[in-house]
Amino acid sequence: MDNSPHSDSISIPRTALRRILNWTAAIIGLIVLALVLAVIVRGVIAAASGVPGINASEYQAVFLTNGQVYFGHLTEPNTGYYELTHVYYLTSSKTGSKLNKLVNDVDGPEDQVVINRSEVIYIENLRPNGKASQLMTSGGP
Repeated sequence: MDNSPHSDSISIPRTALRRILNWTAAIIGLIVLALVLAVIVRGVIAAASGVPGINASEYQAVFLTNGQVYFGHLTEPNTGYYELTHVYYLTSSKTGSKLNKLVNDVDGPEDQVVINRSEVIYIENLRPNGKASQLMTSGGP
């Protein structure tokens, strides 16, 4: 039996060790690069709508603290306000609910609503095949 102090040790040449460290550093660098690119791409997608999590190609429902619900295309032109275009709103009566186009109101408003962010309870992305989306796409009720 060999009792020398080096019998259980493994010898790795320095060039091989450098190669292993270089590959390890390269793999870690690629992982970091991929993560940075993923964050950038996610930011670009969110910036396209202006609001993270909002699908800019579809309609949204915006629920306000005063109980009003607006429907349309939502963007965030600055940090304090949302902008909703192609605007509809919901009214209720004893016979049911009705989706109304904002520009058809008596006061003749533009097809835009600017909403203070602090007045928004939550926002929903609407499915393209949902009843509200279909009504808005077809020009309204």
